[in-house]
Amino acid sequence: MSSERTAEQFSPKHSTQVIPAVSAPPKSNPSQISDLPDEVVLNVFSYLHPIYLVKCTLVCKRWNQITKDPSLWPRLDLGLKNIKFPHIFSVLNLGVKYLRLAQSKIVSAAKNGAAIIDYSAYLSTWRPLRIQYLDLSMSSIPVSCLNELLQHCCTIKKLSLESLEVNEQTFSCLKKAQDLDTLNLCLCQGVSPSGVIHLKALTKLESLNIAWALRDRMGIIALIDSLSHSLKRLNLSGCRDSLLDPGN
Repeated sequence: MSSERTAEQFSPKHSTQVIPAVSAPPKSNPSQISDLPDEVVLNVFSYLHPIYLVKCTLVCKRWNQITKDPSLWPRLDLGLKNIKFPHIFSVLNLGVKYLRLAQSKIVSAAKNGAAIIDYSAYLSTWRPLRIQYLDLSMSSIPVSCLNELLQHCCTIKKLSLESLEVNEQTFSCLKKAQDLDTLNLCLCQGVSPSGVIHLKALTKLESLNIAWALRDRMGIIALIDSLSHSLKRLNLSGCRDSLLDPGN
């Protein structure tokens, strides 16, 4: 009897006690990359390939600004690529010190290969270019674009123009590169006596390769008169006939 009463007493239909619902503990929000300081994001970006860095510039304004830090762009290899000429300035503006464009095809922004865009005013709003090593060996670039590029590369130290078409203005643009110590003009087309005279302004030039570029005696004479006292290495391969005494 007592057992039946006890069972009825503790059955659910006779229970008046309300058991409060136990609320789940609040979920902690995981840390978002947007919560990280710029220094940490910059360190993460330093492990990315340049291709993915470029994609990061499109995510948001903050990432776009962080990816412009010069520490992320010490060197860039764009060899064997098809590149629009204005994009080269965009790359250089990132603070690239070493840029390889060997065997690349560089397309002018203007018709008929004329660099009609005035980049001088545009670049004045950017940070100064930091390029020191530029390799354009065997690339395809209109000479007008080449000259436009060189006149803004005042900090360059090593330059290769192997197999490119040049003219007198090309050498005139090089006069601004007062720190240039290595110049490769091997197999260049358009090297003239009036052009090489401008090499006299390169007082820090230590290595000059002008093999197979000077084909006449007047060019050799102009070159000798223009060589800096700092020059240590000179390659004149392919100029043998021009060096011979015409009396012999």
